Amino acid sequence: GQGLRFVGNLDPQLSLDPQARAGAVPKETTTQSTTVDPDAKVTVGLAVLALDNLSKDTELDQLGEILAEDLITALSKFSQLSVVSRTSSFAVSHQRLALRDIAGTLGVDYIVEGSLRALDDIARITLQLIDAGVDEHVWPGQFDWPINATSQQQFEATGVITGQVIDQITRYEAQLSRQVAEAGLQNV
Repeated sequence: GQGLRFVGNLDPQLSLDPQARAGAVPKETTTQSTTVDPDAKVTVGLAVLALDNLSKDTELDQLGEILAEDLITALSKFSQLSVVSRTSSFAVSHQRLALRDIAGTLGVDYIVEGSLRALDDIARITLQLIDAGVDEHVWPGQFDWPINATSQQQFEATGVITGQVIDQITRYEAQLSRQVAEAGLQNV
């Protein structure tokens, strides 16, 4: 049968359970607390843009929107992320602005953008996580997804991609924190 083929690096220790990944705490539990945890991770802003269809296959337009919407929903479950709504993200996606301008308009630190194209009976999905402040790639990912994927395959693919985005933001933010700390120590 048709399956999902992941092309890229995947940490085998990475759980598909969003609460178990990257030390995340579901938003529902954080909104009930009235105290601020000084060890809590900084919340960063993220926008997931509509995926560009690079094929003549109009069926991929719908698949790209489904994937982007599923990613927005899945990423919104993490307390470390402030994820921009689908309506706002998709509105600026179609304006063809520079990423820095999109980030400024949406007030985000990171942008997930990408494209998809048909290759026989699969859709090749290419995604990039961009540090919008410097317009540089943090992570590129490439995935092959059956064009006629089942809802279970779509759910699994979204889980894998979400895990990668969370993992990469966590690593990148930690790297930036170390660089700032080292620079501070050098200036003392």
